[in-house]
Amino acid sequence: MKRVACALFAFSLIASSATAQTSIRPGERVQGVLDATDRTLADGSRYDCFTLLAAAGESVVITLKSSEFDAYLSITGGTDCTNPVALGTDDDSAGGSDAQIRMTLGPGAHSFRANAYRAGQGGRYELVVERR
Repeated sequence: MKRVACALFAFSLIASSATAQTSIRPGERVQGVLDATDRTLADGSRYDCFTLLAAAGESVVITLKSSEFDAYLSITGGTDCTNPVALGTDDDSAGGSDAQIRMTLGPGAHSFRANAYRAGQGGRYELVVERR
């Protein structure tokens, strides 16, 4: 019985770390890396997941920049980065291969992916969330 409980506890730690998201607020800047240990979408592209809490009608600009991969952003409602219903996506609006989403959000939590556009791409990136 003790081994089963330990195994279930270990599994829950692994499962929770695999679905962990980083909270971010307007005014914050994150330096990150996409690599082989990150989650992947069905197309094979890697991503990191972030959660943004917004007040009703809050307008934000989310910018993802990288000189090492083609940046792609996708934002959804709620806290599930795997939600297939995107409220907004962008590939190149920040110039070159950098991504930027400008939008007014509804109240509550919103998840977004700092994503490589192509399968297998990775490297360092900078993510910035600003109020507009």
